[in-house]
Amino acid sequence: MSDTKFGVPQGSVLEPILFILYIADLIRIVERSGLGVHQYADDTQIHGSCRPNSSASLCHDIDACVESVTRWTGSNRLQLNAAKTEFIWCVPPRRRHQLPTGPTVVDPGVD
Repeated sequence: MSDTKFGVPQGSVLEPILFILYIADLIRIVERSGLGVHQYADDTQIHGSCRPNSSASLCHDIDACVESVTRWTGSNRLQLNAAKTEFIWCVPPRRRHQLPTGPTVVDPGVD
């Protein structure tokens, strides 16, 4: 049996509480960026809204937020999963022509 150097053994009753305490700063980082956050278990969704003519600004804000989150995860021995990081536009069909035409890439900076 190996020694546990960080955290608690998997399945411990303390595990959920310690996890919540561990990631509490993540919510503050996202909110400081002016965006909303939704978390379920170990998944986090960052969201924002804008007028159609402000989509470039929203993209910039989300990209800056993801960079901040990436720095935070790295300093806390966590890793952002680049394969599960996505950017999704939700607009009614009549507004789709107002979205940016180029690809929207959120780069979590993970090599």
